[in-house]
Amino acid sequence: MSEPPAHDDRPALELRVVIPVLIGLVSLVIAVLTWRAAQLDENATDNDRESISETVLVAQDRASTETQLRDDQQAFVQYKISVEDAALLTDEATQLRAAGLTAQAQVLEDEANAQRETAENLASRTFDVRFVSTAAGGALTFDVDGRRQELQALNRDSQKLNPDLAAAKAVELRRSSQWKVAWVVGLVGVILVLTLAQISRRNSLRYALASLSVVLFVGFAVAGFAR
Repeated sequence: MSEPPAHDDRPALELRVVIPVLIGLVSLVIAVLTWRAAQLDENATDNDRESISETVLVAQDRASTETQLRDDQQAFVQYKISVEDAALLTDEATQLRAAGLTAQAQVLEDEANAQRETAENLASRTFDVRFVSTAAGGALTFDVDGRRQELQALNRDSQKLNPDLAAAKAVELRRSSQWKVAWVVGLVGVILVLTLAQISRRNSLRYALASLSVVLFVGFAVAGFAR
């Protein structure tokens, strides 16, 4: 009577050896993704700080510009008053001199000269007369927009700053970090499935679980490194 063929357990033994290797490989990928996620999160924090710092600097420069502009406008008002007063006094002095009132005319001319001197001092020390022009009606006007643009151009360092860009970069980096963490959770599940395959007593179930784990591992790893 012939003996039944011996059952070959070598494939099952080989799979029991391969599964720990797979678990180690998945663990390595988890470690790399975790490290990369932490690095991205740290970079996101750095960009948040950069955005805040740049926002403060831009706000300070804008405040400085508006403060200087307000001072220029106030100086211009005083300048305009002095110029207009000098013109009025000169006209009155001319009329008085024409009427033969030389002494009174001289007094007004002296006051007019004092007002002109005040206007010249304001123009030379407090604001730039390049932004002063005469309107159609003869009134003096101050180019506020032009002066603001010049002051902003002087702040070249702040013009290069872009806090919104740094903030957007921080959001992008943090999303990438969270993306990787999400796939790390999936890879932990893969280790769980491989562990079940390792302890399973049924070869068919062990093969099925191991095959599923490989598919999931490849998919999760590719997705995790995609961003």
